[in-house]
Amino acid sequence: MTTTTATATMPIVSLAAANYVHKIGFWIEFNEMVERAMQVVPNPRSIEVTLDKTGDGTVPIVLIFVDYFPEIESEPGKVNESAERPWERWVAEKYSGDVLQHFTLIAIPLPPEDSDENGR
Repeated sequence: MTTTTATATMPIVSLAAANYVHKIGFWIEFNEMVERAMQVVPNPRSIEVTLDKTGDGTVPIVLIFVDYFPEIESEPGKVNESAERPWERWVAEKYSGDVLQHFTLIAIPLPPEDSDENGR
């Protein structure tokens, strides 16, 4: 079995997710969301996009998974917020609910032992 690994600059998008984004006509918005995720999630390692069809009659959701290495040190007095939070604020300000209902970001922190000698 062959495994494919994405880099932060080359997202892996499932065929089902790509077809769905094309079908709903939000390809530009999708690309902007992926680009923004790469900018705001700290130390992204990989991005994988899949389609979640819940099967309960609701709208399918495009899941944007970002594996990342969390910031090790935080500034004193700074509240640690989830890696998704800046992205969530940005999409809520930029897009309508008609667009937002189709997309979500899931940031998955990786343990330090997965990082290479450069800290990534």
